[in-house]
Amino acid sequence: MNADQEQKILDRLAFVVEAKKTFDSKPQWSRVQSRDSERLQLSVSLLIGGALKAVTLRLVTPANVWEEDVYGQLEVRGLNLPKHLRLLPIEWRPLRHHDNPPDAPEPHDSLRLFDRYMPFHLNMDRGIGVFTQTRTAVMVDLPRAVSDFPSYCDLCSDIWRCPDMIGLKPPPWSRTLV
Repeated sequence: MNADQEQKILDRLAFVVEAKKTFDSKPQWSRVQSRDSERLQLSVSLLIGGALKAVTLRLVTPANVWEEDVYGQLEVRGLNLPKHLRLLPIEWRPLRHHDNPPDAPEPHDSLRLFDRYMPFHLNMDRGIGVFTQTRTAVMVDLPRAVSDFPSYCDLCSDIWRCPDMIGLKPPPWSRTLV
């Protein structure tokens, strides 16, 4: 991929980041098998300016926990790449930390983070590999405290510019005794 092609992709991602988005349909949680466990997943196409633009919102969390390891992102397709590009992931109460790379801009270099998200503006100059997950992204702490699923959705609404996230039905978690 040459520099012009990469710049066109980054320009498309910047457009998606800045655009107001709405759900294309009523989102529903589904159960999916993931390695040795069951996960809950919500996936819904997004409208930008009233039209589909190959952007999907995806939330994933384990089925047997309660308000833990919640992961959401926007996925952008249709850019002549073999897979989607991950945009603005937001992780709340993840199982593992994230270590920022040592070449991240100060003051973000080598930070270890738990609750976090990946701002576009800190990663756009790092190349497409950040969005295909072949290069380590620069993450930052969540901009405000998240105490429950509704407040997670409220934060996602702000970061993703998607007001339909407010009031989203929570996952059908099952509490399990270990």
